[in-house]
Amino acid sequence: LFDPPLPAVGAGEEVQWKELDVYQVLRWALLWEAVFQTSHWLIDQSPPAGSSARLLNLGCSYVTAFLNAGQCTVLGVYNFLRLWAAPASARYVIARSVGNGNGVGDDAFSASSEALRTSSYVFLGWLAFDIVHVLLNFGPKKLGGWDTVVHHAIFASLVSACIGYGVCPFAASWLYIGELSSLPLNVRFFLINTGRGATGAMKATNGLFALAFFLTRVALYWCGLADFFLHGPRQLAAHATPPFLVWGITFILVVGAALNLFWLTQIARIATIYAVDEIIVYEDQQVFDCFNIEIFHGP
Repeated sequence: LFDPPLPAVGAGEEVQWKELDVYQVLRWALLWEAVFQTSHWLIDQSPPAGSSARLLNLGCSYVTAFLNAGQCTVLGVYNFLRLWAAPASARYVIARSVGNGNGVGDDAFSASSEALRTSSYVFLGWLAFDIVHVLLNFGPKKLGGWDTVVHHAIFASLVSACIGYGVCPFAASWLYIGELSSLPLNVRFFLINTGRGATGAMKATNGLFALAFFLTRVALYWCGLADFFLHGPRQLAAHATPPFLVWGITFILVVGAALNLFWLTQIARIATIYAVDEIIVYEDQQVFDCFNIEIFHGP
């Protein structure tokens, strides 16, 4: 799958650590907190009919998760459409798409690279916001446990490295599109916790989740992974990317692909199951949690 290495690039084109705007991450985290507090107030003032105690306590977290999944999907699609026909160098090294000030690069793809930075900062802000709330609501019957914390830490590190070094904008785009499958899962939470777990809407939501998961986190993911193996490592190597970064990104993408296939087999079975009472609802939810630690609110 690997082509011969490309010739070494000139000065100014090497992949080096540039910057990570921590203040921008904090600004987005505060904005997500404002959304959280607003949704909490709205749910408290006008709770949906049949709301469970779980919805009243944690529903605002799933509102923010739904909105985060939506922005990731929209900006992911935008970035994907802008970059899928770009030269391989522009798909994997942001400096090649925005130029280095010396006439190197292709400005035609700068908008998508900058949009990627924006969506990544929004996502990092949400991760920072959410990990605080997970720690404040720690446990299997709440927002999550150590698996969720580790998941957030890994993805925060990956996204930070991609932004800081300016690499893999195309891979990030199809990873963000995978958040499409999180939308029906957040809808599922509200159906369960408003007494609609045994309805046609619940069954349809489970089916939509399974379809979205297959299309984005399996079919699109594996196509993107193939493109990465065909072009990513040699483009990154040609731009003197630190080896640990290349191997780290490759490892995470491969492990993610394998986990998605495993989760798909579980989803195929569970998509036809919907709850008929509170106990079964909780057990069903735990089954979902076991194959996707971010089943309700994450990538």
